[in-house]
Amino acid sequence: MKLKINDRAAAAIKNGTKTIEIRINNNEDDFSQLKTNDVLEFDSQQLGRFYATVKAINYYESIEELLMMEGTRYTIQFTDNYDDVSNYDDAIKKMRSLCYSY
Repeated sequence: MKLKINDRAAAAIKNGTKTIEIRINNNEDDFSQLKTNDVLEFDSQQLGRFYATVKAINYYESIEELLMMEGTRYTIQFTDNYDDVSNYDDAIKKMRSLCYSY
């Protein structure tokens, strides 16, 4: 699956400080088709294309549940505070967390 990603997140993935990608099904992408060992193709403007292998797929009912289970260290690079991301709950009914390695 091909995924666009911002440069900051791409750099964090490449240096190993971000090991969990959070994606939500939308009209264009159905992440429910992904399976363990699938290869993700990331594309960022500055770093170009690189690849990661899905190690695990976890479902969460809310951003709070996701962050309680996964933590913020490897998921969200801009904060360690749950309150900074709580507004996502309004938009997310079911979340999918993709854990990957490369």
